Amino acid sequence: MDFVNVTNGNCYQIDGTPAVSATATSAAATAHAAAAAAAAAAAAAAAAAAAA
Repeated sequence: MDFVNVTNGNCYQIDGTPAVSATATSAAATAHAAAAAAAAAAAAAAAAAAAA
């Protein structure tokens, strides 16, 4: 199935019905998950630096 990545971070099928992003195999879903993980890691690193 084809999925599109919309601005709120959720993945929707092209007909507009919500889909569970964890089951989406599209490159957009993978890239979004990677970006979210990178942002979380950066936030954790910043918090650790501030606490040091």
